[in-house]
Amino acid sequence: MNKKEFLEKLDKALIGIPKDEKKEVMRDYEDHFSIGSEKGRTEEEIAKSLGDPASLVKTIKAEYTITRAKREPGIKNIFRATIAVAGLGLFNLIFVLIPLIIAVELLFAAYIVAVVFIAVPFLMLAYPTSVSILSGDTPTWMVVAGLHIIGDVLLVVLLYLTKGFYRLILAYLQMNIKIIKGE
Repeated sequence: MNKKEFLEKLDKALIGIPKDEKKEVMRDYEDHFSIGSEKGRTEEEIAKSLGDPASLVKTIKAEYTITRAKREPGIKNIFRATIAVAGLGLFNLIFVLIPLIIAVELLFAAYIVAVVFIAVPFLMLAYPTSVSILSGDTPTWMVVAGLHIIGDVLLVVLLYLTKGFYRLILAYLQMNIKIIKGE
């Protein structure tokens, strides 16, 4: 494959990447060919050393989705980045997607617990007869306030954990891309 064929395949495969990013990627690979030809290598040798354009684009798209998830934090972007990295190979599917799903489920369960601790006191006020089982001799208002405070504290802790978890996921995804690239 010569320079023209390589760059055409690369250009066609870069669907979904913004124009500015696409231009930058195309310039980078044109530079690879320029530098290689200055060193006396043929276009075919350079194209072979760069690899298959379709495989390169998978990595480029994964890097782009991670950058986008950093720039625009959100569940949608982190899942896009995770799916893009997981799509780079079976190893990543097992060691990226499955732990992410487990961690998200655990976080979701913790949020449910926090919401229950916040909501149950209101139910206890609405149905005071059921409170006697939990409170014994303790006044109902103390039990209600205590459970609500526990729920509030848990919710705040979970919000900080979620922010840290988001950063950890992005760092883990970037590490996987570096491993794949051999850096």
